Amino acid sequence: MQYIDRISKLLVPHNTEFKKIRIGSQDGDGGYIVSDIPDYKYSALYSYGCNDEITFEKSFYELYKVDSYTYDHTIDNITNKPEYIHFFKQGVASTKREDEVFDTIDNHIINNNHENLNNLFLQMDIEGSEWEVLFKIPDETLLKFSQMSIEFHMWGPMNNIPLFTHVFEKINKHFVCTHVHGNNFCIERYNEIPKVIEVSYIRRDLVKDIYIDNRVYPTELDKVNNTHFKDLKMGWWVN
Repeated sequence: MQYIDRISKLLVPHNTEFKKIRIGSQDGDGGYIVSDIPDYKYSALYSYGCNDEITFEKSFYELYKVDSYTYDHTIDNITNKPEYIHFFKQGVASTKREDEVFDTIDNHIINNNHENLNNLFLQMDIEGSEWEVLFKIPDETLLKFSQMSIEFHMWGPMNNIPLFTHVFEKINKHFVCTHVHGNNFCIERYNEIPKVIEVSYIRRDLVKDIYIDNRVYPTELDKVNNTHFKDLKMGWWVN
């Protein structure tokens, strides 16, 4: 259980000098809580695993007026796609595959001429494939993102837990966890930690004031994913 204890210390939501807002669906699945940095200029949103549900991309554009680069190999296109969403029928992986159905975040950034930028936003929900991608992604690529909202799926055998721990440690080196929310479509937990959990991060160099959000979650900004059941209460970080 030492790894679970370690993960619980790595998944602690913090407040910063920036207000938290909800982007995406305002009722149910499809929204994330992020930090709203006044006058900050993003260059692009990278969205992985949209599944033809683009409320996050639309809300992001309404707020920040930047295009989305959206990747999903499981659908053929996006219904009623606006011009500011660039859709690619391609998945993301740790290495490029010969069939070209999967490619890396690095190559996606290069293909979009964003390799010299460090003000991108990452949204990811890829049903468990995030571990391999984030385990292999270079730190310099992670640092191209100002904020990240990722749904983590802690599925599989217990021997996967060291991998989960390594990925969380890798992210926490450069980012501050600002919000967590359990996806109640899966009610299984490791102790108190939901096995499917949405986590938002902001890059450490962008914040000055960092302190634990010492409340029991969910917060007033959260919306239950599965409306047929209660939201998942969390508070392992509360003193």
